[in-house]
Order: sequence, then C-alpha cells, then structure tokens
Amino acid sequence: MWKVIIVDDEVLVRRGLSLTIPWSKYDMQVVGDYSNGAKALEAMAYLQPDVVITDIRMPHMDGLTFLKKIRESYPETVSVILSCHDDFAYAKEAIHLGAVNYLLKTSMDETEVDLALSKVRQSLEKRKSVDALLRQAEQVRSLERQAGLRAAFKSDLPSASAAAISGRSAGDSGCFLLLMAKPVHSAGSGALFAGCRQLEQLYGHESDWYGALDEEGCLLTVLKYSGTPSSLEIQRTGHIWSGRLLQLFDCGREELYVGVSAPFVSLATARQALEEAGRGAEAFFYDEGERSFYTGEAPYAAAEDRGAMSGAMFTADRRQQFLEALRTRSPQKVRAELQQLSALWKPGVSSASVKEMAAAMIDMIRLECGDPQSSPMGAAISELRGMSKRSELVSRIGREIDAWEQRVQASGGFSLRPEIQKAVQYIQRHLQEELKMQDVAEHVELSRSHFSALFKQALDKTFLEYVMEKRMERAMELIREGRKKMYEVAYEVGFADYKYFTRCFKEHTGATPKEWRERLAYEAMADSAQETEVRQG
Repeated sequence: MWKVIIVDDEVLVRRGLSLTIPWSKYDMQVVGDYSNGAKALEAMAYLQPDVVITDIRMPHMDGLTFLKKIRESYPETVSVILSCHDDFAYAKEAIHLGAVNYLLKTSMDETEVDLALSKVRQSLEKRKSVDALLRQAEQVRSLERQAGLRAAFKSDLPSASAAAISGRSAGDSGCFLLLMAKPVHSAGSGALFAGCRQLEQLYGHESDWYGALDEEGCLLTVLKYSGTPSSLEIQRTGHIWSGRLLQLFDCGREELYVGVSAPFVSLATARQALEEAGRGAEAFFYDEGERSFYTGEAPYAAAEDRGAMSGAMFTADRRQQFLEALRTRSPQKVRAELQQLSALWKPGVSSASVKEMAAAMIDMIRLECGDPQSSPMGAAISELRGMSKRSELVSRIGREIDAWEQRVQASGGFSLRPEIQKAVQYIQRHLQEELKMQDVAEHVELSRSHFSALFKQALDKTFLEYVMEKRMERAMELIREGRKKMYEVAYEVGFADYKYFTRCFKEHTGATPKEWRERLAYEAMADSAQETEVRQG
C-alpha cells in the first residue's frame, strides 16, 4: 500500500481525515499525522511516505515552506494541499511546488476527495511504472557492462561489447586498477552476480565496471585514477575494498582474499591485470587472512617466474631423506622431516607447487603404511587442490602421519625401547583415568627419574606433554564422530573438570570444543555444497 501522512495544526481535522476516508479503496494507508511541517519533515526521514496531505497555515513551519523542503529532499513524494483559504495565489504556489491538487476544507465533499485521491493514485502508479522501466533499463545496462567486462578478461578476441570497453583508455595521465575478490568457500554464480548488482548500487559512483567470473568464482571491480596511484594508495585501496567486500560476503578476513593488480593504462590489457590480481591468492595462501590484498610490488611470485616447481623443491635427495625417516619407523624423525620440508613453502613458491609436493609426501606415507584401506596413489592431489592455506596442508600431512603412527604402533614396529613401548600402550589404554608418571614408571619397572629421561629421549616430549597430546587427539576423534556430548568427551579423555578441558583443548587446537565442532560441520556442509554444485554443473 501507498503510505500517507497528514499534516494540519487542527487535531480534529487530522483525526477526521484519518477515520472518514476509505483509504484502502485507493490502496493507501495513513502511517502518521503531525501538527506542523517541522515535525512532519523529521518523520519523513524514517517513514518515507508516498503521499503528503498538508495544510498551509501552521505554526513553526507553514505548508508552503514544508512543500519546498519536500521538493528538495523527497522529490518523488506526491503532495496535496488542504486549506481554508480560497486564494489563487496559494493554489498557484502549491502547484508550482509539485502539489497535484488543492482542496478547500470549507467546500470539499466526498466526490471532490474521491477525484483528488484518484488523481494521486494515478500519479503514484505512473511513477511506479516509470521506476520499473528505469530499473529494467539499468539492469540491462548492468548486464551488458558485466558481459563486456567478462569478455575482455576471458577472450583473446573480445566481442563487440567487450571491445567497446577494452578499447577505452585512461588517458595520458590516468590509469586503471583491478580488484579481484574471491571467497575461500565458493559463493556460487547467483551470489556473485547479485554481489555485482549490490556493488553497483553502493559504489556505482566510484566505478562503471563491475563483473563476475563464475568459473573462477570471483568478483571484479575496475577503478579509474586520474593519475598514477602510489604503492601506499594502492595498499589503502586494497584495505578499503577488503572491508567492503567482507561485509558484502558476510565473512571473516580469513575467508576472503582480495587481489589488486598493478596500475595499467588500458583495459585492452585486462587479462594481464587479472593474472596479476590473481596472485592475491598466493599472498592469501601464505598470509592466511592476516593481509588480504596484493600489489605488483609484493614479493609473491608465480612458480614459473621463480623456477620453484614442486619437482625442483622435492628433489630426489629430499625424497630419499623423507623415505628414510619413514623407514626408521620413528614418528619423531618423520615429523621433524615434515617441519624441515614445509619450511620450503614460503612466499615466492606457488600454492599449486606446494600442493603437488604435499600430495607426493602423502602418497609416500600411504605406500609405506601399506594399508589396503588407504586411498589409491595419486588421490591426494585432488583432495589438496581445494585447500586455500599452507597451514591446512601441514595439518593434513600431520593427520596422515598420525594414522601411519597408529598402524605402526599396532604392529609393534616402533624402534623404541621395550619399556617405552609398554608405557605408550599403557597410556593409550588408560587415557580416561588419572595418569601419573610414577604409576607408569612402576608399571614398566623403572625409577621415576630414569623413566622420565628415557621417555623424553625417545619421544622428544615430556610425559605430561605426550599424555595431553594423546588426550586431545582422542577428544578430536570423538568430536568428529559426533556421537557424544561435550562433557562426555571430556570425561572419556580423563577430564573431570569440563572448563579445564575446554581451556586445554583451545590451547591445543586454537578453538573451543564447540567452535571446533561447528568448524567441522561448516567444512562438511561446504564440501557437500561444492560436490552438489559440481554434479549439477
């Protein structure tokens, strides 16, 4: 319904108009009435009425002054003058200020009111039709701009619409800057194109060009500068747009990267700028959300530019070194080797090369494990390809080592002293109980001090550190299974105090048990949505 407000200093007039006119007949509803123009003007900011019916002579702000204010701030509002004065000068001024009718309180009857409100409704309907046509035309123009921009970025031979855009230049003293935003978790084509429209509505005055590349799952924004921005200005632009896009996608900084190209003078070089902005993914891969922008001056480089392909990193000597660590059947040596090798994964190496090396390491672990239930060789690369952070790869290999350790442990194959093997097995069986080093030392028939020294030497961690690590690993398994409540998980891994368990769990994983469970559920939901999108695509 169209919203109406009534402005008159006589309360009986306001109440009479509100109650006696059949507003629904004209698809209207009275949403407020006010005694003068000043009060009504304040209310208009939040009521946003479509129709104003106002008296002329009122205290504080008269009707004609009120109409002038409406015309300045709310030009689409339809107004009707209601007055006791049959004065042509008043009527002429009211019509000049946009009033569609002038009613006299002393002579108006039902027929006159009906004619006036019918005329108001016609004006509103006409405005509605014009607004719809304008919105439709703007949507068509927006789609054409998006299509042209996408073609300029994706095609070697741009279409006519792309050529119109790519042929433009910023002039001798100007340039362009390309921003590419990509959510870590796929937003889907519909969300991307809706995001384009929202960017146009919010920031259309800053750029004529917004687009979505649904294949890459990213949004594009092209900004025009009258001069050449400095490195500091480019970084500032990246920060400002990061904040805007985080709000647009309703996500945290660790869930979105924003790549910014170096300045370029013509959209004919758009594809090159897109590749440059795309390196923001490499920056994000290493910064992991601490910094969500990239400029051409940053140290991140594509693998082919630096010669840092996975084969060059994972040389034959390094492969042999990792294999020998596995064959010693010492988890400590394998984890130390992982730490040493993953130190090679730093800015300057492409994320694709890192993932290839990580996949090769996982395949080696699985082969050495000899588990017939493990994934087939070469399957790891497809699993790792969707990971967006270096830490995720390290964590994934760590879990693979844990599985290998459990299998070797079950076969009794660790190169540990019999007393330490017996202690490790005892700890695993009694995680739910209170574990004291003295009791375990007596169980393996060693003195407390001798046992402590041997345990630290064999496992490269203290007794308490090892027990806490195994309890947390077991807790994560139980939470992942999802069959037990949190306090039951705490009890099963040896914690009588749930608050203490929560604090220890957060120190170990960086998240509370509840947050960790929610993260697992979100990841599972995202994986499921991605699989569904792949099947439907």
